Amino acid sequence: CSKNKLEKININNILVLGSCNYQFMKIINEIIKDSFGEKKQVDLFLERDNPIEYHELNEFGFTNNIFAHHSFKASEFKKDYLSTFFKYDLLIVPITDYKMDIEQAKSKTTKGEMVMQGNPSPPLTARFLKDYKEIFKIAKLVKAKKILYMDYNMNFYSNPRLAFIIKYFKKVQIKKDIYRYKPLEFLKDIKRFIIKE
Repeated sequence: CSKNKLEKININNILVLGSCNYQFMKIINEIIKDSFGEKKQVDLFLERDNPIEYHELNEFGFTNNIFAHHSFKASEFKKDYLSTFFKYDLLIVPITDYKMDIEQAKSKTTKGEMVMQGNPSPPLTARFLKDYKEIFKIAKLVKAKKILYMDYNMNFYSNPRLAFIIKYFKKVQIKKDIYRYKPLEFLKDIKRFIIKE
């Protein structure tokens, strides 16, 4: 909170935007209650394609559970949802491999808690962030004083794309001696940056 200057904002209304492992939604809600108090309004906006049951979300303590029509589309959000949304003090976007989590939820056949993967969150890459293209657009449309993105490792980002670019250029800086002797490597890395990663 201190690092992101949240103590300077009067936080009462919070929106969690995104589809992630639903046990992670529970953890996020617990973090919010511990950080800002029990009596805050915490809404959840997620994809209807996420097969989570309504009653399970209610048990987690979210105030309002709002489902998109199907998958997230910024144009649909602007047209059908934006006018009904509050002005939020804080918007939290889980930035995880949520497509894999949804697939895991769909294939889940037994009762009990859905297990979160033991592996660390995947690194921020262009391909990974591409899955979040519509979510980033929606986050910009939501009227929120502060936006924070968080991954399973509890890393917080104000701007995941910028964090990815900074990380990439640090790599380039480390490899500058290699590029001097093998300029083709630089072009390969740029291509990897744009297309593959």
